[in-house]
Amino acid sequence: MNNNDVINDFEVVGNEFTVFVVGQTYFYKRGHKYLSQYINKKNWIASDRVLENKIKRLLSWIQKKTPNLAELIESAKTKVNIIDIIVCLSKLFCATEHVAAGPEVVDPIIIEEGKVKKSNLAQYVTMHEKCRYRPTIILLLKDDGYDRARTLLSNCPNGINIKMIQNDGTSIHYKVINDGAKNIEEFIDAYARQ
Repeated sequence: MNNNDVINDFEVVGNEFTVFVVGQTYFYKRGHKYLSQYINKKNWIASDRVLENKIKRLLSWIQKKTPNLAELIESAKTKVNIIDIIVCLSKLFCATEHVAAGPEVVDPIIIEEGKVKKSNLAQYVTMHEKCRYRPTIILLLKDDGYDRARTLLSNCPNGINIKMIQNDGTSIHYKVINDGAKNIEEFIDAYARQ
């Protein structure tokens, strides 16, 4: 199979954030030459521990770049200079775009199903959805259970596109419609992860 044909399988239509899903048959037949070159590379996520570490690094970066609300309000109260007040207000109302993936990330992020928790996968996808540079995220199923992938990605943010690439290269497109938590425990869990 030609590498360009496989790369075209992972093309995003429009400017919408898309998570790609492939099964084991696709991996070993059509996409093996292309996808296997990323095994054991930095963006191959083969365990929940690796995924949790990546999430922690991203959260740490975001927290460092986001101004502390209490400090800004206190600072604005004590300033008499109009320029200092304007600077405080602009920091307060400025939206800092986070860079979960920078322009140096050319390789796709490949996550092995069955080795990561559903909640961590959803959080990781969420962090990349609003990122300035949107990397290609590929979920590699442990078999060809595409129906299970829909359940696995159901906690992702509302509106995320899922492109399930079949063994012959054809694809099925889904859009996540996430209507919120089903019970109070799910709500508290989702709120605590924000």
